[in-house]
Amino acid sequence: MIDSRWSVPIVMVIVALLLWALNRTLERPYGFWAVLPLVLAGAGSLLFDLPLRTLQLIPIVIGGAWLTARGAWTLIRYLRHNPYPREIVGART
Repeated sequence: MIDSRWSVPIVMVIVALLLWALNRTLERPYGFWAVLPLVLAGAGSLLFDLPLRTLQLIPIVIGGAWLTARGAWTLIRYLRHNPYPREIVGART
């Protein structure tokens, strides 16, 4: 199945289902909308005529991009909720 163009979408659906199912009981589970980009990116790989040798690496690239995007979004949310203080309270100037 590795030599098939459909291998990447199938693998990404399996990965998304496993992430959703195995993390449901954790403190911060991945919801349906959080894993949907994995499935869409896997399906989007069908739009490109990729060499068969690169099909094995595409799920890793998609997963890495997904983790990077989630981490960047978490960092942005954290920085918006915890802005850098303009002045230190109680400090002498």
